Amino acid sequence: MPLALCLVLSPALFAQTPSLEELANINFVADVRLFAVMSAINAGGFNYETAASMHPVRQRVRDKLKTLDPALLQRLHDFYIAHHAADTPQREIARYTSLALLLSNPPQFDVTLSLKEVPAEAREVIGFEQILPVFYEQAGLEQLWLEVGSDYAAEIEKYKPLVRQSIAQSQQYLHTEARVSLDRQILFMPDLMSAHGFANSRIVQNLYYLVVGPAEDPGTNLRNVRHEYLHFLLDPIIEKNGLAIVQQREVLQLLSGRSDLLEKFANDLKLLNIESLIEAAQLRIEQPANANEQLTQKYAAGNVLVHHYYEQLQEFEKASMSFPEYLPSMIQAFDLRRELQRRDFLAAENERRREKREKEEQQVREQAERQGALERVNSLLQEKKYDEAERLLLAMREKNPSDPPVLFGLGQIELQRHNAAPAEIYFQGVIQHPKAPAWMVARSRLQLATVYLATERLPEARSLLQQLAQESGDIGGVQQEAKKRLAGLPSH
Repeated sequence: MPLALCLVLSPALFAQTPSLEELANINFVADVRLFAVMSAINAGGFNYETAASMHPVRQRVRDKLKTLDPALLQRLHDFYIAHHAADTPQREIARYTSLALLLSNPPQFDVTLSLKEVPAEAREVIGFEQILPVFYEQAGLEQLWLEVGSDYAAEIEKYKPLVRQSIAQSQQYLHTEARVSLDRQILFMPDLMSAHGFANSRIVQNLYYLVVGPAEDPGTNLRNVRHEYLHFLLDPIIEKNGLAIVQQREVLQLLSGRSDLLEKFANDLKLLNIESLIEAAQLRIEQPANANEQLTQKYAAGNVLVHHYYEQLQEFEKASMSFPEYLPSMIQAFDLRRELQRRDFLAAENERRREKREKEEQQVREQAERQGALERVNSLLQEKKYDEAERLLLAMREKNPSDPPVLFGLGQIELQRHNAAPAEIYFQGVIQHPKAPAWMVARSRLQLATVYLATERLPEARSLLQQLAQESGDIGGVQQEAKKRLAGLPSH
């Protein structure tokens, strides 16, 4: 059992929530085994988060651990690097958390299960426990643990209202009452040596562990807390209906083509049902605006019964019976044909979304390339390197013949070369484009007046300049420039 600061939810805690007064199977625990393991990997190289963003306890302990025997620090570092999970810090934390929960109390830190019983993720870092006894002694963790005890107690107090909220929501939704479980227990553990925002849940025999990293706002972990409590409530109910679930082997057809999930659930249909049911219940409790989108995400993650249970829960909400009474009808309502159709529909939708996403990403890349090319053109024009600028613009025009900035740039170049005819065509193209920026249209009209003057079309130039001078708003100084040019024109 975990050591120290083991705080049980007493009746007094729920003085204002009488329906929860008898709930005595949730313990808030600050666990020295977890503290020791996470302190050790921090000393060995776990550096996720900057020093400024780390919880003060983590930073304080890490500073003290720097004074350890260099040989011991090297030993911790060598093990950590040799077993480093390169994918995500979440997986790194999960593996060492899983190992910590299987250890005996200090100073021995023995693994309490046989190797074949150790979960796969903990097995990846097995052997680390052999370093812990000497680390525990040399680092003075017994004293450090006493020093940080009040911080862990404060973190626990922050979470108690959240746990109470999760319990109330779950029981109210499932039409169940608080019950004392004699054979199962939930252990809620803060882990201040971890990173902010991470949460891990584990079920070891009849113990349900929920380990949460530090959080400025405990509400960010509401879903994780409620998930674990729903597990606690629903596991025995699913177990009672286990025979009906196991007999529905055809459910595995929904996982065809997904060998990883097929291997995971082939021998554990109850796990597939419970995870899908919990995710569906979470969404029915929360009722988010994007529920359909979240259902699709949960389905893609492997919870292939989440749509089935979501729909069944909608019917359950209309019923007057408790969830344990209603669950058998939910299981019996499974329709393989409908679910296979749903699978194919979702696969097609997923493919459409993938194609749309790829198209949008391509558009973003092309827009970035276009913007970079236009910036290069502007630089070349300022340097009067007209030939090089023209080559870039003509290459861009092959992709989009009517692109206003491209036409505007080409018009400017032709104007600099005193080629009035092509310049007029380019500026007219900008003016006529429905999506050309207002400033570019105004500037193109001003340049068009220049073309008219250059080709001795004085009446057209005067008319255009008068229009620009009289328009409301002076976009890019065009109105002022038009007035100045009008003043310089001959009177007839």
